[in-house]
Amino acid sequence: MSNKDLLKNLADKRTAHFLSLKKNRDHSHSIIGEQLYSKKSHFIFELLQNAEDEKAKKVKISFDNEKLIFEHNGNPFDINDIDSITSFGNNERKKLKPNAIGRFGIGFKSVFSVTQKPEIKSGDFHFAISDFIVPNLIDSEKSKTTIITLPFKGSQQHQIASDVEATLKELNSTYLLFLNNIALIEIANLNNGESRFIKLKETNYKNSNLKLFSISEEENQKEFLLFEDTVSIAKKKLPIKIAFTISRKLNRIEFVTLDSSPLFAFFATEKETNLPFYIHAPFLTTPARDNIISDDERNQKLFSALTELMVAAIEQLKTNNLIDLNTWLVFPCNISFYKNEIYKMFCDNFFRFLTNKKTFILPSDDNGFCHVYSAMRVRTKEFKTLISTKEAKSFFGRTEWVTQKINNTDFQTINTWIEQQYKVPTVGFKELCEKVDDSFFKNKSDEWLLKFYQCISDTPELWRAANRGITVGALRNKAFIRTTKNKTVNPFDDNGNLNVYLPTEGTSDYQFVKNVFLADKDARRLFKSLNITTPDLIAEVNEHVIPRIAKTKNPYRGIREDIQKIFRAIRRADDVDAEAITDKLKSISWLLAKNNLTKKTTLNKPDEIYFPTRDLTSLLGKSSTATFLDSTLFSDTKSKQNARSVLEDVGVFFRPRRFYKQDDDIVFENRIASTQNYWNGNDIELEGLKEYLRKTVDKKASINLWSILVKSSEGWKTSGYANTKFIQQLKETKWLFNKFGQRQKPSEITPSELDEAYEDSSALMTALEFKADEIKDFELEHDGKFLSNDELQKLKDEMTELKREIERLKNQYEPTQEDETENNLPDIDDIEIGDELSSDETQPTDDDIPDDHQTDDYTNNGSNGSVGVMTSSVPTKRQRKIGVRGEEFVLKLLRESYKNDNTIEVCDLNEDDKLGVGCDIIIKKNGVAQTLIEVKATEGGYENKFKVSEKQWRTAIKSHLDNDEPEYHIYCIYYAGGTSPQHIIIKDPVERMMKKQLRFVEQWFNVRSIKR
Repeated sequence: MSNKDLLKNLADKRTAHFLSLKKNRDHSHSIIGEQLYSKKSHFIFELLQNAEDEKAKKVKISFDNEKLIFEHNGNPFDINDIDSITSFGNNERKKLKPNAIGRFGIGFKSVFSVTQKPEIKSGDFHFAISDFIVPNLIDSEKSKTTIITLPFKGSQQHQIASDVEATLKELNSTYLLFLNNIALIEIANLNNGESRFIKLKETNYKNSNLKLFSISEEENQKEFLLFEDTVSIAKKKLPIKIAFTISRKLNRIEFVTLDSSPLFAFFATEKETNLPFYIHAPFLTTPARDNIISDDERNQKLFSALTELMVAAIEQLKTNNLIDLNTWLVFPCNISFYKNEIYKMFCDNFFRFLTNKKTFILPSDDNGFCHVYSAMRVRTKEFKTLISTKEAKSFFGRTEWVTQKINNTDFQTINTWIEQQYKVPTVGFKELCEKVDDSFFKNKSDEWLLKFYQCISDTPELWRAANRGITVGALRNKAFIRTTKNKTVNPFDDNGNLNVYLPTEGTSDYQFVKNVFLADKDARRLFKSLNITTPDLIAEVNEHVIPRIAKTKNPYRGIREDIQKIFRAIRRADDVDAEAITDKLKSISWLLAKNNLTKKTTLNKPDEIYFPTRDLTSLLGKSSTATFLDSTLFSDTKSKQNARSVLEDVGVFFRPRRFYKQDDDIVFENRIASTQNYWNGNDIELEGLKEYLRKTVDKKASINLWSILVKSSEGWKTSGYANTKFIQQLKETKWLFNKFGQRQKPSEITPSELDEAYEDSSALMTALEFKADEIKDFELEHDGKFLSNDELQKLKDEMTELKREIERLKNQYEPTQEDETENNLPDIDDIEIGDELSSDETQPTDDDIPDDHQTDDYTNNGSNGSVGVMTSSVPTKRQRKIGVRGEEFVLKLLRESYKNDNTIEVCDLNEDDKLGVGCDIIIKKNGVAQTLIEVKATEGGYENKFKVSEKQWRTAIKSHLDNDEPEYHIYCIYYAGGTSPQHIIIKDPVERMMKKQLRFVEQWFNVRSIKR
């Protein structure tokens, strides 16, 4: 029977069947064809599935506003295929094929949602289907490809065309991913003539068995790493596949995470897996192929096989060096998706895979891999360098470090998963410090401790004290600070007080941080955070130093350092604390002192010893009872002087002591009873004086003794000293020298006859009963002074010479009465100038500007004949002429000085009629003003004063305040009426005034003292 006859018989049979359905009001054909699928355009995927089943390699989909044409090069239609697509549930041939997609025989019926009469041209057949099931022959023309034409329903053409166009735009690379046959899809929009191609290309990764699929569409390309296997179910080998989305950079694979990963049964279903990769298997789906049958045994076996395929895929990735922390992002280890049953199956199997003792795929910090049960995460990279494998095993039960990259927020899901599933701990200094005891730090080297200090310097929570619900820091009660004695101690005692300090000068009873740690800035920051400071020196002196000295009678090792601490403590203490320490020291033997003769060093009370001044050591050099403070207590003269005030306060003597003899004992004065009246008794002696006067006293020794007595007498005033034995001894001895070098007793010499080297002390002279001085008494009575003949003649000679010099200066510089006219000044050409400008500085003196400085005439302001020129507001003709002469002199001076410099221009503002601008002359350099010059002139000498105007003064201030302004100079011309004027330049008069080198009173100024 011919194909034509076969098709006619089938058409007749389908027509009869349709009439029967219609007669029985059975509309199942329209329900299946038009309502089975939620989207009208779903038919496109059904056609692709049919093409895949027929082993098509190429598919072309063309559409316009009226129709869609689907063409493929797969197996042509035969009569059985026509029978299948025009019936319901009759697809036995495909059911026998394990890889066939369409097994229900209803997929083709989806075209009726968009068309009423599909037309098919394939192989020997060219027919159209009407009434859903009736194939009507069109002609017998053969076709090498299968062409399905779907004219859109007339009433819905516009909507259908729009839906079709939108669906085809969504058609992308994943629709080819799990197909075995179709490798090219062309989509042509006949409305605008545009076409696009989706191409599939398969290669192997490098030299491995890994399959790479590259699916390109125009310039866009997606790549996938595909793993596949088969599973035997009901004597059939069914294919299963897993695909990872990848990108390649520099021939290196990088895995790409997915926003969505639908379950694939050749084509994507609407079932979301949440997996970071795609999975495919020939699952049993619902008739609409939008979901799978979840409780189907076959489907469960396929899922189980896919989870095993995932494990195998991971093992292959490791074999091919494709696993790093980024790869873990495409492993199923996200707890948030655990409620998805499909995701849970893969996640659980991945968990079991990792627990295998041979599974090492967790990236470690040494670029290798570690096992999840031996792994631990580290908070900082420095931490793992400070802990050995043995210590890690002991403290944390783990021996390997996960790569530190896992701490990056990009890997938070991985972090959470390994922590919850495998209890992988995160460890750092906090966890370590919670585990260790004091012996741990005790056995560490200085180098280890230094690095430890550096690492924890910014983590104060490790040593914080417990407070209102805040737990105590892990290090708070641990001994981890090493001292100078190589002992490792807790920084705090049981009461929370410091237990260790920063080193100070000398030794101490406190524990100090070892110096090796103080050179490092991070370690110092740790000590600062711990509030470790130098000890409280005042507390140390009160609590340790003074009690230690008080209980000993002899010098001990470290006594000098203790004494220096006492000095420093008193200097640093406030008045109250300093006084308290001083009071304690007055009554104990704490100062090192040496006897002058025996040189034996002992500990003495302050008022038992002398401060070793040059005068006292000279006076007491032969005294067997005198003891001097040990000078080795001081490193230099400065430190000795710094301690002086402290020693004075505690009672050390800076003058010779008074004493008296009682039986066989000698009773020396002390600071407490030094003001008692009995120290003026006739039995009171002065220590060392008898030995000092035993030899004939020379002038130097005499002056030294006098100086000591003058200073001492200030302290003897309250008790008196005139009646003492030592004063009587001084009265009876020739030990003073007069102006003629003669040695005399005090009673043989008057105060005025005493050599001038002795300082004045009327009180001491009275006590020693000097000879009466009649001349001095007369001078005091008559308020005068006696002069010798020689002194008188010398004074007369000096006065005569002074008058001659004044007369000479007047004749040379000052005008005579005949010169008072305005026109008899010498010609400017006859005026002499020096070789260079004068820039003499001025210095202040204490001379006063006279009260009459505003008078209008020449005023004699002193008995020495000096003249001060007072410029009036209406100057005389002579004065104006002198002013002009001063300006002419300065112009000549400047032009002569700059005659060889072409860049300098000296501008006379008065000549240019530019008056009232605050200056007389401008010096320009290259046309730019550099210096403003105001000229002040007088016929008199240097004692004369000048007046400035308000404009001139403002100009000077502006120049001083602004560096960009020209400098302001005042040229002071003296003796301007003569042929040899003198000049002084005052640069920046404001600055000079501020330095008191120039005196301004109102608007007058005086050059107080001129260096000439």
